[in-house]
Amino acid sequence: MGMRRGRRLAVDVGDARIGVASCDPDGILATPVETVPGRDVPAAHRRLKQLVEEYEPIEVVLGLPRSLKGARARPRSRSAPSPRSSPA
Repeated sequence: MGMRRGRRLAVDVGDARIGVASCDPDGILATPVETVPGRDVPAAHRRLKQLVEEYEPIEVVLGLPRSLKGARARPRSRSAPSPRSSPA
Protein backbone atom coordinates (compact mmCIF):
# COMPACT_ATOMS: atom_id res chain seq x y z
CA MET A 1 0.00 0.00 0.00
CA GLY A 2 1.42 3.38 -1.01
CA MET A 3 1.34 6.78 0.56
CA ARG A 4 -2.06 8.42 0.80
CA ARG A 5 -2.54 11.02 -1.96
CA GLY A 6 -2.87 14.64 -0.84
CA ARG A 7 -1.01 17.81 -0.07
CA ARG A 8 1.11 18.01 3.08
CA LEU A 9 2.64 20.94 4.92
CA ALA A 10 6.02 20.67 6.60
CA VAL A 11 6.84 22.98 9.51
CA ASP A 12 10.39 23.52 10.80
CA VAL A 13 10.48 25.60 13.98
CA GLY A 14 13.63 27.58 14.75
CA ASP A 15 14.62 30.19 17.32
CA ALA A 16 13.55 33.21 15.27
CA ARG A 17 11.73 31.79 12.25
CA ILE A 18 9.40 28.97 11.25
CA GLY A 19 9.96 27.49 7.81
CA VAL A 20 6.90 26.17 5.98
CA ALA A 21 6.95 24.00 2.85
CA SER A 22 4.29 22.15 0.88
CA CYS A 23 4.38 19.12 -1.37
CA ASP A 24 2.32 18.28 -4.41
CA PRO A 25 -0.60 15.84 -3.95
CA ASP A 26 1.57 12.91 -5.10
CA GLY A 27 4.30 13.70 -2.55
CA ILE A 28 6.98 14.03 -5.23
CA LEU A 29 7.99 17.69 -5.12
CA ALA A 30 8.34 19.90 -2.03
CA THR A 31 8.17 23.66 -2.47
CA PRO A 32 8.96 26.42 0.05
CA VAL A 33 5.82 28.30 1.10
CA GLU A 34 7.11 31.03 3.40
CA THR A 35 9.19 31.85 6.43
CA VAL A 36 7.00 32.89 9.35
CA PRO A 37 8.54 35.15 12.02
CA GLY A 38 8.54 33.05 15.18
CA ARG A 39 9.33 35.42 18.04
CA ASP A 40 5.69 36.65 18.31
CA VAL A 41 4.19 33.26 19.14
CA PRO A 42 0.47 34.25 18.95
CA ALA A 43 1.04 35.89 15.53
CA ALA A 44 2.98 32.84 14.33
CA HIS A 45 0.15 30.52 15.43
CA ARG A 46 -2.39 32.69 13.60
CA ARG A 47 -0.31 32.63 10.40
CA LEU A 48 0.24 28.87 10.60
CA LYS A 49 -3.50 28.37 11.07
CA GLN A 50 -4.15 30.56 7.98
CA LEU A 51 -1.71 28.46 5.94
CA VAL A 52 -3.41 25.23 7.05
CA GLU A 53 -6.80 26.68 6.05
CA GLU A 54 -5.40 27.89 2.71
CA TYR A 55 -3.52 24.71 1.71
CA GLU A 56 -5.99 22.21 3.27
CA PRO A 57 -3.28 19.58 3.88
CA ILE A 58 -4.13 15.99 4.76
CA GLU A 59 -1.16 16.07 7.17
CA VAL A 60 1.10 18.60 8.85
CA VAL A 61 4.61 17.29 9.44
CA LEU A 62 6.74 18.87 12.19
CA GLY A 63 10.52 18.86 11.90
CA LEU A 64 12.31 16.90 14.62
CA PRO A 65 15.47 18.64 15.88
CA ARG A 66 18.60 16.55 15.24
CA SER A 67 22.23 17.13 16.06
CA LEU A 68 24.87 17.13 13.32
CA LYS A 69 25.58 13.50 14.28
CA GLY A 70 21.93 12.56 13.70
CA ALA A 71 20.98 12.11 17.36
CA ARG A 72 17.79 13.65 18.69
CA ALA A 73 18.54 17.18 19.88
CA ARG A 74 16.81 19.36 22.42
CA PRO A 75 14.44 21.86 20.74
CA ARG A 76 16.04 25.31 20.64
CA SER A 77 12.77 27.24 20.52
CA ARG A 78 10.24 27.67 23.30
CA SER A 79 7.56 28.29 20.68
CA ALA A 80 7.82 24.79 19.22
CA PRO A 81 4.45 23.01 19.41
CA SER A 82 4.33 19.56 20.91
CA PRO A 83 4.24 16.80 18.26
CA ARG A 84 1.11 15.47 19.99
CA SER A 85 -0.83 18.73 19.77
CA SER A 86 -1.95 20.93 16.92
CA PRO A 87 -2.88 24.63 16.84
CA ALA A 88 -5.37 23.98 14.03
